[in-house]
Amino acid sequence: MFILAIETTGPHCSAALIDGNGNVSELVSEGELKHLQSLTPMIEKLMKNSGWDQISDIAVSAGPGSFTGIRIGVTTARALGQALDKPLISVPTLHAFGADEEADDDTVVCPVFNARRNQIYGGAYRGGAEIVEAGAYDLDEFLSMLRGEKFRFIGDGTAVYGEKIDIWATEEGVEVSFSTKDQRASGVARMALRMKNDPEFYTGRTGLRYDRLEPEYMRKAEAQKKLEDKLKAESAGKPAGLTLRYASGADIPAMVDIENRSFARPNSEDMFRREIEENPDMDYAVAEIDGKMAGFAGLWRVAGEGHINNVAVAPEYRGRGIGAEIIKKLTDDARKMGIKEFTLEVRVSNRTAIGLYEKFGFKKEGIRKGYYQDNGEDALIMWRREK
Repeated sequence: MFILAIETTGPHCSAALIDGNGNVSELVSEGELKHLQSLTPMIEKLMKNSGWDQISDIAVSAGPGSFTGIRIGVTTARALGQALDKPLISVPTLHAFGADEEADDDTVVCPVFNARRNQIYGGAYRGGAEIVEAGAYDLDEFLSMLRGEKFRFIGDGTAVYGEKIDIWATEEGVEVSFSTKDQRASGVARMALRMKNDPEFYTGRTGLRYDRLEPEYMRKAEAQKKLEDKLKAESAGKPAGLTLRYASGADIPAMVDIENRSFARPNSEDMFRREIEENPDMDYAVAEIDGKMAGFAGLWRVAGEGHINNVAVAPEYRGRGIGAEIIKKLTDDARKMGIKEFTLEVRVSNRTAIGLYEKFGFKKEGIRKGYYQDNGEDALIMWRREK
């Protein structure tokens, strides 16, 4: 009996086989971010001396981590599961990574991945057991949840936030150590064997059909919960009861409803799902008034530029400055990521929207003839370029 394990959430992809006694063989890609080129050949090489009939389960690191990497790993596992009729194991990436780190019983292992936007994906583990739930956090919030005297921080987040963690350790009088090691399939394999041997504890993660395996991007759903209080505190001066946050899959039905009431040729639910759940370069910000969605807008990051699109405010909330607040959030956050040029298209007849964009520093730079398919209207191309 062997479990085939796949790890694609970090800069290197890897694959491993583990037997029932915990013996592991592993292959790791030679270069970074070569998941598509490397993963299948590594699996084929691992299986050279083993028959597929000897594989009991296929395990995959389900996230969080690189959005593209997660998709590659999950898709590969699904394809193998379907083709070979093998059950799948959805391995939580942070737990596998933290539990696989060798440390004494007094040390709390804290995997931290750089989630950008001043956030981390983090969790805390002692003796392989989870003591701080894996999630997307502000660093300060995450550190405030830690209890203990010795901590080991691992993952690419240590390179970004190591100095801040050192300051925290000095203030708290605790001992810290660091490692920039990344995720490996051997750790996924060991966690998968543990999960297979205790399926009731890991309910919903073992014995999955291929169509039941889902990626765990985590940031948007978790960030919504973790940052809610912070966003409310930042909402001073905005329309009463307004909160701003990034969209998750759970928001799609409400977004589709606003889309259908706002445009003659609305985008489909499938389009929103692809952009929100599958496209790492696309962000949607949504506005809520007293907990009810009032509007949204998207920003696509491409070639170092920000393309604002699909700005929509529910009819009952228009005229209250909500669209302006959503655009401000998208552009402010994008600037923090180094984006200094923004563009958008708008109907030449939409004077209200053009006036709004001009207030944000957008200038007219061109025309797209017959851009809008519903009536053949031209689109005005606008840019905001910052030094």
